[in-house]
Amino acid sequence: DIILDLTDEYSPIASIYNKDFCTIYKPFRSLGTSAYFYKVLIGGGKETYKELNEKYNFIDLNDVIEWNMPEYMPHRKKKINRSEITVNEDDYIIITIGNNDFYINDELSDCMANLLNSENIVWLLVGRKAPKYIHEKYKKLIERKKIIEWGFEDDLLSLCDVCNISLRPDMKGGSGGTAIAAKAGLPIVMTKFVCDPMRWLGKDYTNNDNYNDCITEIKHLIHDKVYYDQQKNRTLECINSAIDSPEKWRELVKTLELIKGEYDER
Repeated sequence: DIILDLTDEYSPIASIYNKDFCTIYKPFRSLGTSAYFYKVLIGGGKETYKELNEKYNFIDLNDVIEWNMPEYMPHRKKKINRSEITVNEDDYIIITIGNNDFYINDELSDCMANLLNSENIVWLLVGRKAPKYIHEKYKKLIERKKIIEWGFEDDLLSLCDVCNISLRPDMKGGSGGTAIAAKAGLPIVMTKFVCDPMRWLGKDYTNNDNYNDCITEIKHLIHDKVYYDQQKNRTLECINSAIDSPEKWRELVKTLELIKGEYDER
């Protein structure tokens, strides 16, 4: 009765089955589409798409049904001690997760290097190594273990438990890693760059226009416990409403039934 189309942006045969079946399209990688459908499921709020639509006119907003794909949350497998990361118990640990060599640019590297030299902070890079720029210009920070290249971690939630802040470079994806950091109670420091985690963090989660603003926020979090606790609780509230659960899928089924009823009455 219903076809839930998950075939990415391009679906040549959608033009055929959309003629006879109620086709619901769920894009994964981008907002634009060349697929044929009756309705499209998009998460993150219509306001973002309205803004983009004014420029690109890629979709009819009357066809948009809001539904966020739930975030998968793994279980903790082990206990990781801070001493495995840094010898100083009072160090602040800032974690950045993902393709670090690609997304950490020169500007962010310079901002963080200045911060690392002025505060008791360790920058923990999880995933791929630091970019060449850091290895060439800030080699001493790596030697002093102010920048630590952790590599890939199969128990990211336990690792985030011993960190204090999650720093996101500007990138579209990375929602899974950010969700895990949020579940560990880490405030997420990021710019206003539109990205996947904004689906559940919300567009107004951050006011940072650039990386200098991010550094200012990090200092605020370090030196103001009240503000830190506020951001921690706010972040936990966001992620707890987005985590995968049977209720999320029951909500989807109910939504699909309503769409099908509307389709049948045409």
